[in-house]
Amino acid sequence: MKKRKLKPKSVLNAYRENSHRNKKIQGRSLSHFEELEAGLAGLDMEEEKPCPDLDITDIKEEDLWVRRWGRFRK
Repeated sequence: MKKRKLKPKSVLNAYRENSHRNKKIQGRSLSHFEELEAGLAGLDMEEEKPCPDLDITDIKEEDLWVRRWGRFRK
């Protein structure tokens, strides 16, 4: 496969085109980010309910779980 050498002008033109595209993309993503921030500010957060205290001393339920787990284990 033959490598093609780029002339300095074509390299500069390619760089200019890419930098122009990148600026458009950065501006667009920045505006989307600002819209998302505005939307998030309007949301009300619900408080998380704390998990109920588990009764570790309840052996019957634990045995039932162990038996079920053991039955399906291969």
